[in-house]
Amino acid sequence: MNIDFHIHSKLSKTIDFSSDYFIQMIKEGIKEGLTAFALTEHFNTLNFLNIYDVLDYKYQYIQDSYNIEGFHIFPGMEVDIKEGGHILIIGGRDSIRNIRMELADNDTRENFIPFYNLLKICRSYEVLKIGAHPLRDSYRLTGLPKNLLSELDCFDLNAKDLDESGAPMYDRIMELSHQIGIPFVGGSDAHCYPQVGSIINHFEENCYTISTIKSEIAANKYSISVSPRLHLKMEGARAYKEKNKVDAGTEIC
Repeated sequence: MNIDFHIHSKLSKTIDFSSDYFIQMIKEGIKEGLTAFALTEHFNTLNFLNIYDVLDYKYQYIQDSYNIEGFHIFPGMEVDIKEGGHILIIGGRDSIRNIRMELADNDTRENFIPFYNLLKICRSYEVLKIGAHPLRDSYRLTGLPKNLLSELDCFDLNAKDLDESGAPMYDRIMELSHQIGIPFVGGSDAHCYPQVGSIINHFEENCYTISTIKSEIAANKYSISVSPRLHLKMEGARAYKEKNKVDAGTEIC
């Protein structure tokens, strides 16, 4: 199974979910060799829960993923924490819905949840917890206590950061992984279709549940490949975002 662990469903937090746009993301994933991705839309995007209402209405849900003509979508979200970083949470649809509702009072910058409190919530659910772009200057996670970082399941080798920093970023993520004692996985961080599949995680087994994914990661039964067209894909994504801005005030994530 080939999975991208960091995919968004919208170009911007301020617009509604579009099924047609979402299918375009899936088609690009299939073209790039993916068989699944984690839908990690920002938790404070416009009408977050509506995304899963639409998916529930349109697609079959089996075990922990939506099955869209053989392509699997694992529910998830990207959560801002008070300390300034982002955490990807991937789980069954009920877990994601319930965690999002527990964060109802934490969806603005003034009241983002502290990292410890988010971890405490997650302990009640079977979820995969990933430290998103942990070395990106604006969302750095390395200032957080090591004992808390070690509660994450893995870090995010992020396509945008890898494109900007090259091989040194791969080495730095690997070093951080060794320091904290948790592995890392790849995520394209795509908000539009050209970026999907920039980094792919290749699992030896088919993984249809979160518990299976977690155990396969913990056992190191996967490998990561970076697209040889990474820079071209990122350039295509930047051009797409620029072309599709509604106005100067539109937030492009």
